[in-house]
Amino acid sequence: MVLLEHVFVNQTNDREPIMNGFIAQNEVWIAVAEKLNKIQELKSYYSKIEQELKEELRCLSGNKSSEGGDFIFEVTFRAGTVDYGRIPELKNIDLDQYRKDAVAYWKLTKKLVKPEDV
Repeated sequence: MVLLEHVFVNQTNDREPIMNGFIAQNEVWIAVAEKLNKIQELKSYYSKIEQELKEELRCLSGNKSSEGGDFIFEVTFRAGTVDYGRIPELKNIDLDQYRKDAVAYWKLTKKLVKPEDV
């Protein structure tokens, strides 16, 4: 794959420029990115439908766990996150030294098209 080293700006938000990034000059890279983008769009679409259907089923269940046919629809609760900023004893303690290693997270975003580029 031929890649050209390039400094570029993620045009979808106000982030700092991405240093030492690459611009792919390869049809395979672009085709894979287009497939991933389509999957992300479909995932978002189906996620919205999923939430709407869960809400409808919750209402039909009288806001209670329920079952019907081969299905069980139940509510579970998780403990909320700890707001460390509200703990006075931790105000002067550097909590970063207790952090686990960073985790890489890759994200594909589609560049915004500027009117002058059309």
